[in-house]
Amino acid sequence: FDLRAALVSLFKGVQRRCPDSPEVKRQLHVDRVIVSWFDLISDPSRWPDRMPKMLEGDEQKMIRVLSRLIDNAIAACTEGEVRLEVQTWPASHGLPHRLTFNVVDTGPGIPEGEDVHCYFHSGRGHREYSLVQENAGELIHDSAGMGMGLFIAFHMAEILGGELQYVRAGKE
Repeated sequence: FDLRAALVSLFKGVQRRCPDSPEVKRQLHVDRVIVSWFDLISDPSRWPDRMPKMLEGDEQKMIRVLSRLIDNAIAACTEGEVRLEVQTWPASHGLPHRLTFNVVDTGPGIPEGEDVHCYFHSGRGHREYSLVQENAGELIHDSAGMGMGLFIAFHMAEILGGELQYVRAGKE
């Protein structure tokens, strides 16, 4: 699928759901090249050279994961930036060209001591996922929803053979 067209469609969808705020920059970082989402939507020639045009995989699932992560980041970020970072890995050692996506925001994050874990339980031939707060053992929810966006993103990433990690700022 055409990765650049898919990301432009993603950015346009985010713009419709979450209109721009002058306090929050929205950027794409590709191997240290920085471009605003607005510039990519309005001028496709601004794509960084290292960003591949085509990608093999499930476009709809990848966009669903990124969309949920970006929407979550924007909802939590009232100032600073939300950025989609893409790191490219050239084909080598029999592996195809690969990409790593990171959604980074300058929002407050999850309070210390309330780290989020995705618990997975098997039972009756199916998987049941729940996102819980470590210290309270209760379903995560906030004023914007019931925390299902992250639940779906974790599940979709697993289906795609990937993984999601929450990394607190300043930690590896």
